[in-house]
Amino acid sequence: MRRYSKYLIFVAVFMITIPNAYAGLIIDTGPGPSSGGALDLSSGQWWAGKFTLTNSFKITDIDVWLVSTGHSGHLTYAIYRDAGAAPGSTPINSTTLPINVDMSNLNFVPGWFGPSGLNWDLSAGTYWLALEVPDSYYGALPYTVPSPLSAYAVNQGGTWRSYSDFTFGVRIYGETQVPEPATALLFGLGLVGLAGIRRRFLN
Repeated sequence: MRRYSKYLIFVAVFMITIPNAYAGLIIDTGPGPSSGGALDLSSGQWWAGKFTLTNSFKITDIDVWLVSTGHSGHLTYAIYRDAGAAPGSTPINSTTLPINVDMSNLNFVPGWFGPSGLNWDLSAGTYWLALEVPDSYYGALPYTVPSPLSAYAVNQGGTWRSYSDFTFGVRIYGETQVPEPATALLFGLGLVGLAGIRRRFLN
């Protein structure tokens, strides 16, 4: 048994150093400016940005760099599959948030705003994050951001089309699973077994 001790030590170190998951910021354009031009966001004009995931993730939080302009209502955050120059026809995930504007304290200063505590599983691939207004809300997306998404689109009158003139800010947070300790243990025991077989053949 002593001849396997160095392999068991390796397995122990391997198990300790493997994390259970990565969680953090996976898409980050940076914020837009705090003043100046902005893209109108309303029931008649929606916006979307295209992004690519190189691994499978569980999306937990989404933020957009947004300024409210005096109109309360709702804003829908939706994920679509990629259809080339625009989002696909049907969202695969969506959630709607109320936006309540305090007219007594309205200063038109932008900030990050969006849903948290999401549980959206996305495999590696290309997607669109769409910002849709189902009611009377009216806001604005300040442009231009330091690290824009790969493409943008606008929806006017129910049809998405490519839009490349300006960009807006997006942050997406997610988690990706890596091998858990039980999996690591089985992997390590397999290594020990292979090492033992190799040693017997060499003797």
